[in-house]
Amino acid sequence: MWLLHLIMMEPIILNLRFNKTPIKLGVFYFRYIYIGMKLIESIKQIITEASKKKILTDKIGFNEENADLLDRLCGSLSVWMGNKFIDYYSKHLELTPSEYEDNKDYKKDLINNLNKKFVINSHRQDIISIMDWVRIGLNGNLGENKELKLGELHRKSKLWHDSLEVGQGDINYQEQNPTILDFTDENGNGFYWADLNTQNSSEECDRMGHCGRSSYGYLYSLRQVIPLNNKYKLNKSVLTAAIGEDGIMYQLKGVKNSKPKDEYHKYIEPLFFVLGGGGEEDDYLIQGFGTEYAADQDFKLSDLPEETLKNLYQNRPELFSSRPMQRLLGQMGVIEVEPLPTGFTLEITPEHFEDYIDGGWDNTYVNRTTGTKRVVSIFVEVMEGDAFSLWNQDVYEDFSGYFQYTIDKPTEEKLWGIVRRMAERDGVELDEDLDLEDSIKEVDDNWEIRNAIGGAINDADADDYVNYLQKQVESALKFYGNVYEFNDTGAKIQVDLDDLVDIDNLEVDEIFENNMSSNGHYNLEGVLSELISEGYIDKPTFDYDDRWYPSPDDSAVNENVNYRLDDINI
Repeated sequence: MWLLHLIMMEPIILNLRFNKTPIKLGVFYFRYIYIGMKLIESIKQIITEASKKKILTDKIGFNEENADLLDRLCGSLSVWMGNKFIDYYSKHLELTPSEYEDNKDYKKDLINNLNKKFVINSHRQDIISIMDWVRIGLNGNLGENKELKLGELHRKSKLWHDSLEVGQGDINYQEQNPTILDFTDENGNGFYWADLNTQNSSEECDRMGHCGRSSYGYLYSLRQVIPLNNKYKLNKSVLTAAIGEDGIMYQLKGVKNSKPKDEYHKYIEPLFFVLGGGGEEDDYLIQGFGTEYAADQDFKLSDLPEETLKNLYQNRPELFSSRPMQRLLGQMGVIEVEPLPTGFTLEITPEHFEDYIDGGWDNTYVNRTTGTKRVVSIFVEVMEGDAFSLWNQDVYEDFSGYFQYTIDKPTEEKLWGIVRRMAERDGVELDEDLDLEDSIKEVDDNWEIRNAIGGAINDADADDYVNYLQKQVESALKFYGNVYEFNDTGAKIQVDLDDLVDIDNLEVDEIFENNMSSNGHYNLEGVLSELISEGYIDKPTFDYDDRWYPSPDDSAVNENVNYRLDDINI
């Protein structure tokens, strides 16, 4: 409706001009049209980004979490980036295209693996690095770089990040951004914090020698005014912070992404008392800490001197709720540190055993009628107890050995009864000197008895093999603790993380922190998963001996033989 209104207004504007109406009124209408055109462009951008996300989910097959992440980090290039991951990981996941008759099935399994293994999220920092380079270094124009592989894109982005040079600042610069903290003297010389009110500043990029952008926070710049002489002053940036509307400070770095120098700490501390957060008017601007790019080079509260920390803790104790900060306060003698909770029950289904055990594999089955492929984890098959598919042996055991070493008295009597009835039915006269094995051969022309015995022995071997594999799986899971429930639905394990990793390690503290909810409770299963993925815990191996051969109990064999003999009709 507003667009129609604009179209209808255009003749009026021309009319007013011809009637010598003041230009100021015409400018007002032109501005109206300009705003309308910008709004149209914004709507087009929203539609484009929405369609990209739909392609990621509906056409490519990414789950909502991965599609959201790619959309948030890459915008209009999200599909391009998604395809780069597919291309890269098609060579790294254990999937062989030649095993698939239909390329669509191969791609579907590949995408499922990418979704299941949290691949996209684990490469968040790499994606940010690449997109910073594309947006800033290449000014959004990929050119021939569009065809580069993912690894080469990341290499080039890293070279770009490392090669940015520090700018020289601006002479007689007039600050256009709001100042939130002012440390300058009466002549305007010294330091101040400016709110750049943007997530992407080319000016800050040139001054600081870093990308000058953040995916999560708005930029704040600590700037210094230096008098050069009576006529000229130099204005330069020395620190850049990225603070989100959620009150999280995602970055605070010096020039070329360096760690802020100690001399700037006195300008950093007052930031924690600035009001104007995303909630109420009296909310603090900074309410917590996060990470984005090269987090090891960011300012951390622990960088501050001890006395400064104590003062900050007295006034802003909520900033010290993280486990590393609690431990630091404990070392300073300010508080007593509560021990970390480490015990929990891990409940896992066979489909997720591979997340906790190495050495597994997938088996692929093809439906001969439809050609459909089904990929099943060996752990699922083992726990389902499908003895036939796992054992996969059709060779009968030593028939004579069964009569010498395994058969029991009741089964022997049952077999003699079957033999005599067969002989009577077929008119066969048995020699009284023949033993049971030879007597069976005399009357069992159709191999009913021998097939029953051979099949029963094979069944017992298969069951014993499955039991062996299940024990090996259970043995691997015992690495994590007491396995008190283990069946076809999965396993329940009493886990104590203190038995698996050094809880006093500061890096382990950070992993606990990553898995702490807003109510202060820890997701210990999440902690275990991250400890495994980050290499602090090596997964146990599904260690089975391929030379192992079944040796079932005689009672199991005889039970199977009796069961099969019941199917013989005479």
